[in-house]
Amino acid sequence: MSRTFFAVVGGLLAVVSVWATPTSVWAKTCKPYKTVIKVEMKNPEVMFNHKLSVAELNRHFKNTGKRGQGLNGWHSGASYIRGVTSTDPDLRYRFLPGYWRSGSQYCFGVKELTLNFGFKSQTVYIPRIYDRHSCEYKVVKAHEDRHVKINQEGLKIYAAKAKKILAQKLSKSAVAVVNSEKAGVEAMKKVINAAAEDVYKGMNKHILPKHGAIDSTESYRRDDAKCSNWVRDVR
Repeated sequence: MSRTFFAVVGGLLAVVSVWATPTSVWAKTCKPYKTVIKVEMKNPEVMFNHKLSVAELNRHFKNTGKRGQGLNGWHSGASYIRGVTSTDPDLRYRFLPGYWRSGSQYCFGVKELTLNFGFKSQTVYIPRIYDRHSCEYKVVKAHEDRHVKINQEGLKIYAAKAKKILAQKLSKSAVAVVNSEKAGVEAMKKVINAAAEDVYKGMNKHILPKHGAIDSTESYRRDDAKCSNWVRDVR
């Protein structure tokens, strides 16, 4: 009976595999499967939150007014938040292992792998003090829309690249000689976990500099100059 295993990429999968010491002949004949890989891009509708006050928005994102917090949003002089684009990453997979057995040892590999890659949610926050028809609201929304576009473009690029990244990783690493089925499954989880993280890290490396350029001091100043009724920091 075939069994498909599910996993979420993250700290919970920091497993240690029990690797056997293979015989030289078995080690040479234990080769990776040609894994069938599917990538399912998760790109939910962007939601807009216009319910929070400036104070509530800053508390929600634990903004202390210090630079370098890494939020994708508009910080007036990096002191308080005027808008935020928030994403909840979705990086999960399921896989079907395969193996050959020789005596007490198993040659384990991955027959099928499906990666869910993208976001569980995407939300743009703009404080309610800015009326939807105001200059300030429109400027903040335009700023946050640029963050959304960066995320969308990065997601599409790396969803397309994910299959190749996974295939390269699995062709080199997704095989293990172990003493039990359980050890084989755990070994494959460890390999897939690392491969999936490579995809996510690649996307972040692509998009973070673009977010940083939007959130530069000069960018803030240009947008500040477009309107005249910005509220003070009211945390």
